[in-house]
Amino acid sequence: MAVPGSKLTDFLGLVSSCSEDHSCDPCLTIGQHIKAHGFCVNCREYLCNDCFECHQRTQSSNDHELVDKNYTDERSFSRIRPSDCTDKCHLHKEEFIKFFCKHHEEFGCTDCLTMSHITCDLEYIPDKCAGIKESDECRQVMRELDRKQKEEDENIIQQANIQNSPVDSSDENATEEIIYSRKGIDDQLDKNQKQMELPCDERKSTEIKKIQTVNETCTSVASDVDGEEVLEEKNVSYGFGRSKDLQNTLSIVDDFWTHDAQNTDLPGKKKRSNRLTLIRKIKVKTKSNEYPFSFTGCAVLNRNKVLLTDYNNRKLIVVDTEREVRIEKKPLVSDPWDIAVLPQDQVAVTMPFEKEILVMSTAGKLTPVRKIKVKGECYGITYGEDHLYVACNPASVLSMDVQGNDQVNIFQKRERYENHKDLHYCVLSDDCSTIYLSSYTSHSVLRLTLTGELLSIFNHGDLKEPEGMVLLDDGSLMVCSYRKHAILRISGDLKHCQDVPTVDNPQSICYNHHRQEVYVGTFNSKRLLVFSLK
Repeated sequence: MAVPGSKLTDFLGLVSSCSEDHSCDPCLTIGQHIKAHGFCVNCREYLCNDCFECHQRTQSSNDHELVDKNYTDERSFSRIRPSDCTDKCHLHKEEFIKFFCKHHEEFGCTDCLTMSHITCDLEYIPDKCAGIKESDECRQVMRELDRKQKEEDENIIQQANIQNSPVDSSDENATEEIIYSRKGIDDQLDKNQKQMELPCDERKSTEIKKIQTVNETCTSVASDVDGEEVLEEKNVSYGFGRSKDLQNTLSIVDDFWTHDAQNTDLPGKKKRSNRLTLIRKIKVKTKSNEYPFSFTGCAVLNRNKVLLTDYNNRKLIVVDTEREVRIEKKPLVSDPWDIAVLPQDQVAVTMPFEKEILVMSTAGKLTPVRKIKVKGECYGITYGEDHLYVACNPASVLSMDVQGNDQVNIFQKRERYENHKDLHYCVLSDDCSTIYLSSYTSHSVLRLTLTGELLSIFNHGDLKEPEGMVLLDDGSLMVCSYRKHAILRISGDLKHCQDVPTVDNPQSICYNHHRQEVYVGTFNSKRLLVFSLK
């Protein structure tokens, strides 16, 4: 039989821990650890010196039995009579509960017995609780608790061991990847060092020979002339200028560092890029292709990777431009058109016939992330300042965030736009203040503000059926002239133009500023063309 509010385990735990050093229980509730000075039998709490004295003065606790903490061991506890009742009666506030009525199943004090249970069969609680610690039931409960605790401890240890296995595996994999990456960096450093040292050494040897020849010539001339008169007659002068060969040798550094050299120029000034030079063709065709390639979109993923859209065969293709191999292909359910590179290793691919934009992850294998539905067949796409801009047909240019929210058409129906209804590609300016659009049927390039104001239109005899466009570091624009088999280079204000070497059926174009290379995708070609701008 138990007293209301009292638990057997509380009492046993109290007795078993009496011999240990304790902190003041009331102070622990506010986060303070103060060594106990005494113990309250009624409250079953250890008290520091201040709380001990306060306990004696407070009206609600001045009748509690307080003892010194040094006398709370198991033997002295028997003198305190742990079986004495300490809970107050809820009817008679000043009385302790001492009896239990089996007939009414109620606890009560002496007053309750006199007033309501005089004829009932009552049990005296202290007698019923005597020797409960030595009872078989108590021992069985304690043994069961020990067993449960051991089982829980074993389960926790087992779970911890299971969790350690993937952690160790991940750590080993990460270490291996770090070692592999470091080796690749070291190899690249060694390679570039040799590339720089070899031509420098050769040039140094050549220049030393030239200097020796000059010295020998000067010595020979000096021996043949007679004083200052001859020097005046000869009017000989020597000077030293920059060696173009040495400058070209040192430019190899630009192939390794990703730092943009234009940052060293004066504000607002950009280095003028050189003319295009075809340096190689990368084969990407496979035997499984049923139709001719149509590379309608291309984008630079990193220093050595380019992503292509194969419109005719409904595929995405990843090419390693350094090793000149195709490293991945991703089949799609419909025909992809253009690509925009997004932050956090993602790209946005337009799917015209599905009227949607497919956002994919490029971290590892190409993986779909989400789809964005749009109004109209979406073709060209570009990204800037957390927004996507999509050229659609019927003629519209949609602006939206990367989640596809807040879609707004900035290409409203106006008289000046009536002849420009077949929009294929778009690209943003560096400062994201203007957008360029290629109009396929009107053979022109348009320049608009992001609010839809038309700034200028470019037309040229060599611009027929314009397709892909790309912006270079100097702000100029390269545009694929599909029908004229050429690539035009146009100034950012669309006022000036120059031709670039002929390319058969160019469709898409992108620029790798790390390597200063331009990649061109064409129709019905099994190769990706690589041009140098150095």
